[in-house]
Amino acid sequence: MNHFKLRNLETKKLHYGKFLYKLAIHNPYALYFRTEFQKGNLEYIKEKLKDDQINFDTGMPIYRTIYRSEVAVSDQDFLDAKTIYTHLKSGIDFKVRVERYNGLCLYSNDKGFLLDLSDKIPNSAKEFWKPNKSNVSSLLSIKNIIIVDKEPDLKYKVTFNSKPINPSFGKWLSANTDKSRVGKYTLDNICIGYANNSYIFIRDTKVLTMIELIVGHNIRKVEELIYKPNIDK
Repeated sequence: MNHFKLRNLETKKLHYGKFLYKLAIHNPYALYFRTEFQKGNLEYIKEKLKDDQINFDTGMPIYRTIYRSEVAVSDQDFLDAKTIYTHLKSGIDFKVRVERYNGLCLYSNDKGFLLDLSDKIPNSAKEFWKPNKSNVSSLLSIKNIIIVDKEPDLKYKVTFNSKPINPSFGKWLSANTDKSRVGKYTLDNICIGYANNSYIFIRDTKVLTMIELIVGHNIRKVEELIYKPNIDK
């Protein structure tokens, strides 16, 4: 078992509103696992690995194109990509997310499925996210919560969608710092009418109702921050 080599992090909210566990992988083939590229059952990555297998078998270098640059791929990275492909073929309910450059994240509620893969690719597996055992039931049974380590002053996290947002909402946030908190980058974007994937924290349900009246069509998700000792009260 190589679990100790992974950086362990705590799941405090369900990934994608569904999954308890996340395995973060660093591999140059990450892009080719992107779900929307696949035609059928991982056919895109299958074809890419098949093409590169010829170079691997003949001792020729393997390259991956990043923008306009050709970056060499190590034999181990190629073998790890094959292992990831084979392992995912055996999976049932999981999600794949590709991050910038070489980041590949896998999400599942099957802890063993992800840890078994991490054991097979210790060179590529980097992080494993799992919940505290005492929080599993709450995460699965209470919708849209984030478990926090201390009593929050601002009890809700509001995440926005891709629709253009009224720039005047930025002025409202600046004038109501007692009711909300927003990062400078997010505030600057809101002030020019853009808020996709950005979020703010707000004080309570009264403020939430107020914000829904102002920019309700821009809200993608509302999550409640819950201090663990308060869950079972």
